[in-house]
Amino acid sequence: MALKIKGQTNGRNFIMIISTISENGKSVSLSFGKLDVDTGEIEFEVVISVPGNYKRLSFSSFKQAADIYRDMKTQYFD
Repeated sequence: MALKIKGQTNGRNFIMIISTISENGKSVSLSFGKLDVDTGEIEFEVVISVPGNYKRLSFSSFKQAADIYRDMKTQYFD
């Protein structure tokens, strides 16, 4: 799976999309929410956007974030 730089917030923190799915105005994304090269802090985010609802969930564990991402993909797209 390719990683794609989505944007840069400053010289140290940036957002990289790991996986995303979107269809008919709905989307679910899994991304690095924060990568701090000075502290080694890594945060993962799952962003859910459906008509009338937007949520950004943060996790320090990739496994937790990936599990929630898969659950949300199943809930909204299967």
